Amino acid sequence: IYNARGQVSAELTVVQEGNKDIQIGRPNLGQAGRMAVSGIMLKFREAAKNEINIEFNYLRGNPKEPLTANDSGVNNCWSYYYQTISYLSNMRDVDAQSLCCYQPYLNTYLALVYYFLSSHWGGVPFYIEKPSDDFGYNLPRTNEADLLTSLAAMVEEALPMLEEKKNDAFTDANSVLFISKDVARVVLAYIYCNMNQYANALPLLEAVINNGYYSLVASDQLEFVNNSECIFGFYGDTKSGESCYPCLDYKDVLLTAAECQYHLGNTAKAENYLNQLCSAKSFLAKDGSDVLGTIASFRYKLQLVNQLGFVRRNSLGVSSLGLKENELYQLLWPIPQNEVDVNPNMTQNPGY
Repeated sequence: IYNARGQVSAELTVVQEGNKDIQIGRPNLGQAGRMAVSGIMLKFREAAKNEINIEFNYLRGNPKEPLTANDSGVNNCWSYYYQTISYLSNMRDVDAQSLCCYQPYLNTYLALVYYFLSSHWGGVPFYIEKPSDDFGYNLPRTNEADLLTSLAAMVEEALPMLEEKKNDAFTDANSVLFISKDVARVVLAYIYCNMNQYANALPLLEAVINNGYYSLVASDQLEFVNNSECIFGFYGDTKSGESCYPCLDYKDVLLTAAECQYHLGNTAKAENYLNQLCSAKSFLAKDGSDVLGTIASFRYKLQLVNQLGFVRRNSLGVSSLGLKENELYQLLWPIPQNEVDVNPNMTQNPGY
């Protein structure tokens, strides 16, 4: 302490007790953060709605009518997914320059969005940081194998920092953003499946199953609501209790675990998962000994998202969808024509 002449007149020592091992929890979102998350989820929901409608309408067609590069639904789905990525990247950049505490959650969301994109379009332009100028958006397509490898690395890094809990995507912006370990496990497992790395995917799915946060609901009808089967989804509107658009679903987890067991040669364990679904859903019944065919049939009857991704990675386009060999290109969607027109580095998927 200095006196008026600037000379030291006294010294005061302050000692504060502390815990060097304390874990500092991540802060909740402020108003701007909540608005940002709400904006992200609105775009993500619109992308999911378009994806579900496009795939359902295509699958129920007989014969299957190929999509076109000028299809408005395809264009809207692509556009909403990339708007979601842009919003996530912006929030990621802002967080990196301030608290840097939301990166694991944002990276997991980015991986989930890119997983859906790659499942329907294959290789796509890939970025997780906002390009420095408008020309940065004219990116070429990253091939699917490299893209999936990058996504897997993102989720593997994020996973240890997420909380072990039942996921809640419906209460408020904080509950939406702070996703659980199980969400990351499912996302990572699905990415591994698209890489045909079933041995890596299975333990992740089994961890979700064994955690017990989710369970099948006995029902004789198909419905998607916020119940014990819903891991992550979106309400159709703002009314609590309304039906939801599913993104990650426990029925899908069981069927993907069955798929993994099948590919790893564990047919009996695969059938056990199928039997669980048959017991809970009276409209499901196994048809003979074709385990993979039964999985495909159950997925179709349950109207699970990303059926085409499952069909493509298992080479079931002919047997499951009735496509001819020269029609298998339809398992990937066309790049929207306006994207091809405005991006000189964009290439179209074969067949379109």
